[in-house]
Amino acid sequence: MPRGNTSVSNIVREIVESDPCLVEALSNGYVNYSKLSERLAEVIREEYGVSCTPSSIKMSLLRSRSSVARQSLKSRIFRVLARSSIELKTGLAIVTYDYTVLHKVFKSVHELAGRTRFISISQGIDNITIIVNTELLDDLVGLMDKEPVWLERDVSAIIIVSPIENIETPGFISYITTLLARKGINILQIMSAHSDTIIVIDRKDSVEAFKTLESIILKAKEDSKEPLK
Repeated sequence: MPRGNTSVSNIVREIVESDPCLVEALSNGYVNYSKLSERLAEVIREEYGVSCTPSSIKMSLLRSRSSVARQSLKSRIFRVLARSSIELKTGLAIVTYDYTVLHKVFKSVHELAGRTRFISISQGIDNITIIVNTELLDDLVGLMDKEPVWLERDVSAIIIVSPIENIETPGFISYITTLLARKGINILQIMSAHSDTIIVIDRKDSVEAFKTLESIILKAKEDSKEPLK
């Protein structure tokens, strides 16, 4: 859990927001506040080293009831994460071209398709971006015969494969990017294609980014009691 701000109210909020079952219980009003406050006081003392009383915890919980009611959205996000899998692809490169060479991009990618272990294309308003394994980058640039707008070698991609409900769950992408932002991890590119969310990051951030997202997915699976994929 984040430990940057050690005020009791902030710690209580972090604990609540990281536990979808607790959010659901608070939202539906079937929580024994006194018992919960006693338990949270123990957790905060043991895990955060912050001295607090059950009464101060209870006050924080009561003050946050209105915001907790809105946390049902986070529960929806966790239900999607509980049914998601995650993988890390390394040794990639990302290159962006002006949209005027769109036809050449598709022709070049078609020629490389049988030789690459990973390839992804996304089109913006003014440009088109390709992610490909590094060993084929020079071949791609040679086939394009044009200077790219932007090129970055040695990047990694985290791929989260989720049920189709992910595209109908507000805040799903935002929640993932916020987790990475809190760790100071910069996202070079992010794409969502049906059930896949592809996050491109610098190689140096790849291990921490993967662990961060994997841990929240494992927590969601554990809380939902669904088997690991």
